Amino acid sequence: MTDNWSLLSGLGKEVAKCLLSKGASVTIAARRKNVLDESRKELLGFISEKASLEIVSADVTDPESARNMVTEAERLQGQMVDCVFCCAGAATPGFFIDQTPEILSKQMQLNYLGAVNSIHPAIKRMIEVGKGGRIVFVSSTLGLMGMIGYSQYSSAKFALRGLAESLRQELLPYNISVHIFFVATIDSPGNQIENENKPEITKIIEEGDISDPSPIKRAQTLLKGIEAGKFAISSDITMLLLRRVHTLPFRRYSTSAGPGGYVGAIKAAQLGLKTACVEKRATLGGTCLNVGCIPSKALLQNSHFYHLAKHDFAKRGINVGDVKLDLETMLKAKDKSVQALTGGVAHLNGVGKILGPNKIQVQGADGKSETVTCKEIIIASGSDWVDLPNLKVDEKTVVSSTGALTLEKVPEKMVVIGGGIIGLELGSVWSRLGSDVTVVEYMPSIGAGMDGAVASAFAKILQKQGLKFKLGTKVLGCTKSSKGMHTLEMEPAAGGAKEKIDCDVVLVAIGRRPYTDDLGLKEIGVQLDDRGRVKTDKHFCTNVPSIRAIGDVIAGPMLAHKAEDEGIAVAEIIANGHGHINYDTIPSVVYTHPEVAWVGKTEEQLKKEGSNYNVGMFPFMANSRAKTVDDAEGFVKVLADSTTDRLLGVHIIGPNAGELIAEAVLGMEYGASSEDIARTCHAHPTLSEAVKEACLAAHGLRKAINA
Repeated sequence: MTDNWSLLSGLGKEVAKCLLSKGASVTIAARRKNVLDESRKELLGFISEKASLEIVSADVTDPESARNMVTEAERLQGQMVDCVFCCAGAATPGFFIDQTPEILSKQMQLNYLGAVNSIHPAIKRMIEVGKGGRIVFVSSTLGLMGMIGYSQYSSAKFALRGLAESLRQELLPYNISVHIFFVATIDSPGNQIENENKPEITKIIEEGDISDPSPIKRAQTLLKGIEAGKFAISSDITMLLLRRVHTLPFRRYSTSAGPGGYVGAIKAAQLGLKTACVEKRATLGGTCLNVGCIPSKALLQNSHFYHLAKHDFAKRGINVGDVKLDLETMLKAKDKSVQALTGGVAHLNGVGKILGPNKIQVQGADGKSETVTCKEIIIASGSDWVDLPNLKVDEKTVVSSTGALTLEKVPEKMVVIGGGIIGLELGSVWSRLGSDVTVVEYMPSIGAGMDGAVASAFAKILQKQGLKFKLGTKVLGCTKSSKGMHTLEMEPAAGGAKEKIDCDVVLVAIGRRPYTDDLGLKEIGVQLDDRGRVKTDKHFCTNVPSIRAIGDVIAGPMLAHKAEDEGIAVAEIIANGHGHINYDTIPSVVYTHPEVAWVGKTEEQLKKEGSNYNVGMFPFMANSRAKTVDDAEGFVKVLADSTTDRLLGVHIIGPNAGELIAEAVLGMEYGASSEDIARTCHAHPTLSEAVKEACLAAHGLRKAINA
């Protein structure tokens, strides 16, 4: 036993010699005084200029002693321990001679678990600090084979590998790598076996094992193997604790922190990839959470409550007296909702620029910059609002969607340029709060992308609510008077007489463009299309192999949930080689009142394609729940293939349309027919029955029950 321990402690010393010669700070621990004394004498001559050596006495098989050892090592080195070497024999000598493989395997598991237990404090510390680290196990192979025989050795090695792999998977999310080496030694007690057995033993040394007879060469080979990412195993008697000699790079993934970026980052971390989010804002969430989807929905909801209290409560028997608007408090409530959803996640705060296929420079708000290396870069930089060349946005009286969320008072007159989702939502907010709102849209109808019947009904409902529309109209210019009023000059898109309109606030909402400015894409050769979007394949790869892109910066609808699904898919592709997203089943929602939601093809698209289809429509006026709550404007429209009955598109305008559309999305994802939904029991009375009734109408063999 003594000889074996001395040998293996010697191996630990040889590893320490190589580390010290490389300039590492090393603490060596063992429980036997003679080993410590010998180690001190031998290692002093190997300390290089930047290296440092500390030797402590500790029974590393005792948990309390091990905890103290880690603490002492950090105190002596003055920094975190981020690499642990366990150098020892794989079993207690003599115990396993002539034992069965089953007993051997069990005892080897206990021995290995003891090793893991002894390094637990170091692992816990690495997890607490969050900067990763390495655990390196080293074990003798030939010595073990000589003591226990070939069959037992194979069984033991199999058990040890299984346990090591389990540990590796557990530590992977924390960027703690587990390196495992079987070291072949020819000067161990095991080599007292008969000479005729040596060739057989040599044959079973696996490729990558260390078989050089020289202890120094064995240790050097071991370190080279670690740098190359090889793996092997051991148990624990002598322990070396050292700080990181070089900074470990991010393993695979780096991204911006909008809806696509941070959702993808979370998924990547769940899949074991070390992830860095680079975000110029102090909070995560990008446009959507900070100045888009979330704050606008807070204002839409609260302005709707105000409108109900002022114009609707009385007829429901609710008298609330003189209802007054407290805009300052409403805006604070909006900000609170944003803060609740954007806090709690750490990231690299700064402006990111890609310097190369695996390198990103982060310019912090404090002026300092750092460079991050990674194996994969995900561009998820999102989009920015589009301005008009003849109308300068100042975010005070000429505002983008961002400025429209922070107006200090309700404008007397507002002109919204653009009748898409953003313009209609924010126009509705300020109309409800008392502004005279006019929407100017270049196209002949509102709601770009909507089914024609839905868009027509939507415009009529919004006009009843007080919004005015100038469709098929383009803005020529804008002048500002000395009193701060703006005068917009317009003319019909098809040509005609010019006209002017006065207002005190102009909201520019003509669309968004992919944000690719100053990302370094041109310098590294990432290709863009004619609309400035990053070109990608079906795996989100750009023409630069290590760089991918998702979200608004690539082709497709600029929707947060589309970006989120792409973030999940790209993380799965990187980790597992495959991911899923179905672009035919991405829903769109307008959060006005009533809401508008749709998925799949419009009737206009089907006609253009020459498809044969059936139409099923059902009005909310015939829905029991809608009539009960006196909110019955709108309808459900279902489009189904006339031959197969497969759902091709579903369009809803009415109460809670954004929630109701999920049933249609799920049905289309699984290739459902209109009959499948029509024959599915829906609770009564619910708004969802309108979807069922519309599917009954589309099926063709039966009519809607309550039509």
